[in-house]
Amino acid sequence: MPTNTAIWRTVCGSQLATDLTSVLAAETLVISPVRVPGNRGQAATAAAFEREPVSIGALGRLMMGGRNRDDATLAAADAYAELTALASVWGGAVEAAPAAQAAPTGAVVALEPLAAAGYERAPQAADHGATLRELSKETGVTLLRGTNGGWAADVSIADAVSRITDALNDPAGPAGVIGALPIPSTNEAAVFLEQAARLAAETGVSLVLDGETALTPTPDGWDARVRSALDIIDRAGLGRDRVVIAGITSLIAERHTSGRFGVGIDPERLGRVTALGTALCFDGLGRIPNVTTVVSDHDIAVAIMGLAADGHADRLLLSCGITQKHRLTAFGGNGLGFITQQYAPYLGMFGADAALLTAVTGGNAARIFALTAAEEAQA
Repeated sequence: MPTNTAIWRTVCGSQLATDLTSVLAAETLVISPVRVPGNRGQAATAAAFEREPVSIGALGRLMMGGRNRDDATLAAADAYAELTALASVWGGAVEAAPAAQAAPTGAVVALEPLAAAGYERAPQAADHGATLRELSKETGVTLLRGTNGGWAADVSIADAVSRITDALNDPAGPAGVIGALPIPSTNEAAVFLEQAARLAAETGVSLVLDGETALTPTPDGWDARVRSALDIIDRAGLGRDRVVIAGITSLIAERHTSGRFGVGIDPERLGRVTALGTALCFDGLGRIPNVTTVVSDHDIAVAIMGLAADGHADRLLLSCGITQKHRLTAFGGNGLGFITQQYAPYLGMFGADAALLTAVTGGNAARIFALTAAEEAQA
């Protein structure tokens, strides 16, 4: 854990990062309903499944990528149930706990989601910050709100930057990190990233990039797109130690010469990502594996141990990356408690010592997402 007085700007106000012993570094807790226009030319059975409520009976089809409106919608009640369970794992206070109970020791970085493939997500509600604040107070889990300004092709740069500014200053539940933001594939997106990065540098918050978006419009040349994005951030005056690349698993997955995915992690691709000098977030952990799984949790554990041995332990972050309802505990998934309850012990079986486990499960995130020194002084 950090030894200084690093401060987080949480939805409930400033908090010492040293109070946090476990951190999920990139989660989506609340997702607005998606819009599904008609049947989109689908078979009637597919259209009907798309509108069914998520249930255990539908779990297999959902795990295999079946498109479902309810699955892509996370309500505050879902987040409350998941965070309450997580608070008990972390030893944090819950709503019914006595006032004298110790302060919560765990935190979740709650990032606003980008539009999912095949869906359009409605902009976050105006009271998004207030919703997260209530969730934090009721469950005892510290929440750090991320904001991406609702960036989309039909949203102007000025509007998106304005929304980010408003979220950072939202008195009902201020944001404390900017992201997740897409890797630019157009000149307009590059301008937006530069302005967002400049805002991050000015306000002392960190910035999260969605690494998966580097694979669009084509999987080829993703590393050049990522390097270009980081050059933009450099010019904006934000240090790479303040940047997190999430969703990196898709970037480091093995590929055949034809470009098709293989199985496992490509060491050369992993080396290219590591050389970028940013924090790296493995944020898809705990998903139930199936025949579409390319990189397993085991592969990532091997990579973490190798990266730590090469001196990169202070840049590694872990999270579950729950963006669909069927990944929640109540709907058949492993839920937010997976990192603490299952994955950390698994890393221990590989020989991860207490220092490494503390770093990857909380210490690194507590430091990386803290305000810069100037902003700490003001806080």
